[in-house]
Amino acid sequence: AMGSIAISKNGKLLYSKAIGYNLYNDDQKIPATENSAYRIGSISKIFTAAIIFQLIEEGKTSLATPLENYFPQYPHSASITIGHLLSHRSGIRNMTSISSKETPRTQEEMLTIIAERTLKCRPGKKTSYSNSNFLILGYIIEKICGKSYAAVLEERIVSKMGLNHTYYGHKAVMEKDECFPYRFKKDWVQQPQTDISIPGASGGIISTPTDMVLFIEALFSKKIISENSLNTMKTITDGHGMGFLEFEFDKKKALGYIGGIDEYESVLAYFPGDSLAIALCSNGRVYPMRSIAIGSLNICFDK
Repeated sequence: AMGSIAISKNGKLLYSKAIGYNLYNDDQKIPATENSAYRIGSISKIFTAAIIFQLIEEGKTSLATPLENYFPQYPHSASITIGHLLSHRSGIRNMTSISSKETPRTQEEMLTIIAERTLKCRPGKKTSYSNSNFLILGYIIEKICGKSYAAVLEERIVSKMGLNHTYYGHKAVMEKDECFPYRFKKDWVQQPQTDISIPGASGGIISTPTDMVLFIEALFSKKIISENSLNTMKTITDGHGMGFLEFEFDKKKALGYIGGIDEYESVLAYFPGDSLAIALCSNGRVYPMRSIAIGSLNICFDK
């Protein structure tokens, strides 16, 4: 396999391990370390949701605030709220068929692409997963804070929680101990990388499993948002909370997210009843991430 894992319990790191390579070609083979960073895809949504709830606590927005307060030009913006975006109940369709994914896009271009498609359903009617929701939430964060999403993430979460290897992304660079994406075709073949302006706040963060378990433990310890906000995030409808997915392992409930972008794949889960967090990242899909996660949890829970 290619990737890294970290497991923590009660705030203490129990286990971490890196296997595979950051960079793999005929000329260079650089082994991954426990500080090697990966694109974490949709796990970015937990970070974005936490920032939105911080802004709600500060009275700068609310779950009932309509999208038209920020982007009145967007169709149906009067009937779509912050709460709808957070819970994937806005009806806005997922952005799936974007050509030239390696080309940078502006905010205006991305909003135009999203607005071109009709709503999948009436806002609030049902849950329908869409990366577009959290891309827009990232733009709203920038409007409210008057700073880039990268700067807000650093200021509000990364620096305060001591996440030394977490930041808003870019294409992988060897000098920063970042992992390039690979696909296995008789041997590892490096793959192209989507420009980070396309996933934005829905999937644009780079991190390590160790930082990810530190982040989710801080979140559940109410060090990032209040207990009231956390409880709202944890409210599950059709499998989705407001920045969380719900998982089940051997009748134990966990909250977290799964992420996938290009050939990167990630999992982050927290079991509140056991105060246990697990995070996995991969930059080459050759052995099922699910099997690694289940095997690890079997050990953790003495199965």
